[in-house]
Amino acid sequence: MVTGGTVTLFEGAAFCTAAAGGDIVPGGVQGLFVLDARVLSELVLLVDGVRPQALGARVSDPNQATFVGRVGDSIAVERHRVVDDGLRDEVVIRNVGEEAAYVAVEVRAHADFASLAEVRAGRPGAVEVSSGVDPDGLLLTRRGG
Repeated sequence: MVTGGTVTLFEGAAFCTAAAGGDIVPGGVQGLFVLDARVLSELVLLVDGVRPQALGARVSDPNQATFVGRVGDSIAVERHRVVDDGLRDEVVIRNVGEEAAYVAVEVRAHADFASLAEVRAGRPGAVEVSSGVDPDGLLLTRRGG
């Protein structure tokens, strides 16, 4: 579902609300929620240090979308997202220009594990989060209580 510049995907007890370009922008109500907890409060893709300009989003199923953007005149960025037991993003970067190009890709991610009520009220609690990367993806874990 695309509404007001945001895209919402859902599957079972999980839903994800993101900006039209696919980023989950921190500091608001966007995020990946599973069982009333925001398990992803930031997911930002940077290409050569900038967020791609959003060109469009297509929701193909309630739990799948493709986001299309660009960086400059020659770099096209596609993000294929699926929400199911978690969130899976496949990022495809294409050089559509005539000259060879090299880009640096950075992904910023954070979790705050706030409840849906805390997020709606604009006061997510502060928790300590540990992160790691394994062959299956990014792992964000709440530490302590």
